[in-house]
Amino acid sequence: MNDLTTKRIAAFIIDYVILCALASVVGTVGIIAVADKWMQEPSRYFIWLMLTPFICSIFLMVICFFIWDVYGKLDLGKRLMKIELLSGGQKFTFGMAFMHSVLKTIFCCIWPISFTYYLLKHEMIYDRILKISVSSKTEG
Repeated sequence: MNDLTTKRIAAFIIDYVILCALASVVGTVGIIAVADKWMQEPSRYFIWLMLTPFICSIFLMVICFFIWDVYGKLDLGKRLMKIELLSGGQKFTFGMAFMHSVLKTIFCCIWPISFTYYLLKHEMIYDRILKISVSSKTEG
């Protein structure tokens, strides 16, 4: 593995740990929000009790990835690893950040496949689809 590949994996792990912590909090709040209804009619609201943390986590991931893409300095993993993602040699546009966030969230949900692909090809599936490159971050 080359240096950028290793840095990309480390950056992802850092970001993922942050997201898992946030998702735990958001999911718990979501469960609390539907728990009252569930206590009243357990059979009717059981599916919502199970789906709420997942749905909240998915929305949280898209929002966080999008904010981190638009405001690069907020992405702790990439900042610590001193890497940046570029589209056509430029920083992400608003639309590219949104598409990247959605695709990244989808592929995070099937992470074993995404991770295996990354180890074999040294690029993320969504980076290939969107023609995104990874480079060492330059100051400025």
